[in-house]
Amino acid sequence: MKEYAFTKWLVPTLQADGTERDMVYNEQMGIFTVRGENQFQKGSIDTQHTVSLLVLKGEISIQTNDKRTVIPAPSYIEFIEPYQWSDLKTDRDFEGCLLITRREIFLQAAECIRSKVAAYVYRHVHLSH
Repeated sequence: MKEYAFTKWLVPTLQADGTERDMVYNEQMGIFTVRGENQFQKGSIDTQHTVSLLVLKGEISIQTNDKRTVIPAPSYIEFIEPYQWSDLKTDRDFEGCLLITRREIFLQAAECIRSKVAAYVYRHVHLSH
């Protein structure tokens, strides 16, 4: 990720326990292990990338407009534009995996499966009625 998108999301790479954050990334995508309290940057979330978070332990809270929502583990969150997410806070027991991809990669992958998914949804809707 040439523009190092993870720096827009995560605090510097030191974990709450003092160890380095596990991360693998290139110019197309990155996968990051997130552990501990307050691991995300303050403020608005970068929406130039497609970002997913798998919450394995603990909980995360997310500010949306005037409401704070607490999401306990296990859960899966996709940060999809144009929804306004901000101020992510993790508790000390939090463990998760953050996946950041360039938007073009996500759109290419989605385009490849769109026709297959659309046919399945169409068939499901007709069978349900």
